[in-house]
Amino acid sequence: MRVLHRTVRIITGIIGIITVFMTALSIWGVSDGYRFNTTSSAPVGIWKISERNPSDVGVGQYVLICPPVHDVLSSLIKQGRMFKGHCDSGTVPFIKTVAAQGSGRFRVGDDGVYIDDRLIPQTAPYPWENLKAAPPANIDSGEFVAIQTMHVGSIDSRYFGPLKVDNVIGVIEPIWIF
Repeated sequence: MRVLHRTVRIITGIIGIITVFMTALSIWGVSDGYRFNTTSSAPVGIWKISERNPSDVGVGQYVLICPPVHDVLSSLIKQGRMFKGHCDSGTVPFIKTVAAQGSGRFRVGDDGVYIDDRLIPQTAPYPWENLKAAPPANIDSGEFVAIQTMHVGSIDSRYFGPLKVDNVIGVIEPIWIF
């Protein structure tokens, strides 16, 4: 019986230490440009917003964005399928990869997103309720396409089309992912 009580105390202590560590990391991290990503849209782990100007986004970089206001986002928040946050859309910021920036032709087909008629693999639209693929559009100066291919249900430019650089909070880099 003593062994059981001792084991429970050790496990409780470990859980307590982890809780204190994660709380401290969250408080320190948010104030110092760090984010802890727990979503399946980008690798889970610790990320840092870089000092680079958000308007200097480049293809292949990760960016932290506030998605545009969209009725479906409000619906997903109400259903508990998306986190509520401080973005104008009502969501938390998203981590996405820049697939195109500043020029090109964007379109979404049944098999995925095309930039200048080149398919980006693993970008087929997910059959979300009431969320339709974005219409074809030119990617103008000051615009970019934000995609995440890690999760089949990722909400990104497939549904919003090209985004304005104003949607970028910052370029973000993984520090420790698992």
